Amino acid sequence: QYPREEEILLPPRSYLEVVGPSRVEVGEDGARVRVVALKVNANVTSSTVEEIEGRRREIFLAAAEHTVLEVRGLLRARVESEEVAEVLFHRIVDKRLKRHETVARAIEKEAERWLEGMRAKDSGFFNDEWRYAGATRELMQLEGMAMDKFD
Repeated sequence: QYPREEEILLPPRSYLEVVGPSRVEVGEDGARVRVVALKVNANVTSSTVEEIEGRRREIFLAAAEHTVLEVRGLLRARVESEEVAEVLFHRIVDKRLKRHETVARAIEKEAERWLEGMRAKDSGFFNDEWRYAGATRELMQLEGMAMDKFD
């Protein structure tokens, strides 16, 4: 844009670092100019805004996936438990139709659908405090609700 201007482009996520003492020089017109020795550093390990915003989503989804797996394991253990076997001893038709297994599978699928719904949400959802708080409450209640539903 300006004929005598020199342009220097810096890489993304870079910064200028002072590498020595400053000095004062006097220009041809008598103006004093402070000269500072600098070097460009690029921090390639720093996170982008998108990465920072996506972390909360990633952490939440990891916890949700773990909880869904935990629900699946608890339901399977419950289906095979002595307590369920005793109940089914008195409910011959339910035992023959394997209703306890059908109910457990339905609960697992419901938990998985909930997880898929959370996976479909973008980072903005998880960075909104109210929405994140609501999703976290749902996550904390998921296991208890699933097991209560089976009982």
